[in-house]
Amino acid sequence: MELEDYIEKYLNNTASEAEKQLVDAWFEKVQNTESYPSYNRNAIEYAMWVQIEAAMNREKTTRPARIFSFGRLSRVAVLVGVVALLGIGYYQWSKHAATTMAYNNGHRVSRKAATNGGFIAMQQDKMVKIEDLAGDAATVIGNLSFRKSGDGIVINSVGNHFSDTSAIAIITPKGKFLQLTLPDNTVVKLNVASELRLAQNYLQQRTLQLSGEAFFNVVHNEQLPFRVHVGNAIVEDIGTRFNIQAYEGQATQVVTTVIEGAAKVISLNNAHTQVIDTKTITANQQAIVLPKPTSVAILNNADEIKSAVAWEQGYFLFYNSDIKDILRSVGDWYNVKFDIGANVKGAFSGGLSRAANLNAMLEVLETSGNCQFEIISPNEIKVTSTESKSR
Repeated sequence: MELEDYIEKYLNNTASEAEKQLVDAWFEKVQNTESYPSYNRNAIEYAMWVQIEAAMNREKTTRPARIFSFGRLSRVAVLVGVVALLGIGYYQWSKHAATTMAYNNGHRVSRKAATNGGFIAMQQDKMVKIEDLAGDAATVIGNLSFRKSGDGIVINSVGNHFSDTSAIAIITPKGKFLQLTLPDNTVVKLNVASELRLAQNYLQQRTLQLSGEAFFNVVHNEQLPFRVHVGNAIVEDIGTRFNIQAYEGQATQVVTTVIEGAAKVISLNNAHTQVIDTKTITANQQAIVLPKPTSVAILNNADEIKSAVAWEQGYFLFYNSDIKDILRSVGDWYNVKFDIGANVKGAFSGGLSRAANLNAMLEVLETSGNCQFEIISPNEIKVTSTESKSR
């Protein structure tokens, strides 16, 4: 059996004495070890705390001002969090078992999480699948070369056509994500359902266009600033690591979250010919630019900041998020379509590893009590409101 199987039996009081001793020994080892890298350890512990909050079904909970260590949590609470992170889902602390899904013909949907992949496109006349790139030889498209390296691709400039501003697009469809190393060694993690465009003379201007979401680890150059054009905004690096989310159809068009350093966020008019506002944000701050031209709003909500960058760490984290926004994010990650009923509404807080399969995610969402899922086909899921059915 896997670790999560032993933990599940432990929590359900069905484990043998030997199995209980095994889980106890594992818990003591985890509680006392400091061998994990602090960044990953903190991410895991915070995600566990989110899981535990939802599992205990608290009506009003004050979230911790800082990340709790394993030693600060009860043994059962930690084990519940581990089970959730491993993909089993939340536990309901009540007389009833966790809510069940309305599966067609008793079948679950076997949809795996997003994987590395995407396309490189140039003026619609040439498209290359990321999976077809070679690691030992570069594929040249225009004035840029592309080579597979590990789970991502490395892009370099070739030739000397410094005036060529025509763009090449890197596209990740739903269910695919990708890491890019640009010609200046800036690293970009492109989320699902996104598009990043860079000019063939990138090294002469260091300007990108983004639609969707990406996390940037920028190599700073004061003489040649790094800029991202996105929606009605421009984000300029000031020596930083930051995330930009700008999916079409969301209430807020452009959300920039700085994790390290600083970034300048510029709001433009609809014609992109006039600057409306300019703000500089630093680590652990967010800037929001609305679709309608307006000033740049700055937020300092720690929960929202953790939620915004959790995808880059491999997690879903939601804090009082609208269920429809959550379903959009989940649908893009697993490449499924949600048919959302008119009465489906409400907010949800919780989290899960992005490596979990779709079944685990849907079971977690059903613990909110606001919606129920019916599998129409492997690619389509009907969402109905449980509140409307109870009336």
